[in-house]
Amino acid sequence: MISLFIREEALCAQSDPELWFEEKTSLAREAISICSQFPVMEECRQFAIDNEVDYGIWGGMTTAQRRRERRIAKRKSREFRRAA
Repeated sequence: MISLFIREEALCAQSDPELWFEEKTSLAREAISICSQFPVMEECRQFAIDNEVDYGIWGGMTTAQRRRERRIAKRKSREFRRAA
């Protein structure tokens, strides 16, 4: 889990909140660019995927991208269980 300190220090916490919820505009590209500068971007992304956060840009991914990642992970998990 991402610590409260890291979340408070994140560049996203210091930016316009609207930036993180406009996923189909040029603002999304700007938000993703800001994410790429954050040293724990992967952890942020994984937090959003693991907790099924269904809104906004997290860890440099849109909601649709995270949903796709969850579907892939669930499919792999089912395939692994069948193979075991």
